[in-house]
Amino acid sequence: EVDARLQEIGFGVLEGLTYDEAVKRQLSFPWGPTAANWPVEGAESLEDFTARVEAAAHDLRFRRENTAIISHGGVIRALTSCWLELPPEKLWSLTVYNVESVVFGSDGDNLYLERYGLAPEWLSPKL
Repeated sequence: EVDARLQEIGFGVLEGLTYDEAVKRQLSFPWGPTAANWPVEGAESLEDFTARVEAAAHDLRFRRENTAIISHGGVIRALTSCWLELPPEKLWSLTVYNVESVVFGSDGDNLYLERYGLAPEWLSPKL
């Protein structure tokens, strides 16, 4: 099932550029020292991004079955920030490397962080 609210932040004119190409064009990112100049042309604002991910996070919080979310790092950061009740401006301070997993559990009323930064081989059963 696809939930459009869990798509990565829209990067506007940054889409498809490498980091070095973006720096050469003096384009801003939603994190770090250039964040004050965000959003760049055509990009989604950080407020709009976090609002849509938080709406999905709220709905997901009350699911009773196991659920896997496969998405990009920005979405994983935003979900984690929301569920840990971190301020939205802190979401970019969370490190999420490619193909890593974050695992949350629930006691029925509350979510809790079980594991963070799991490499794929730590999740796969040994053959």
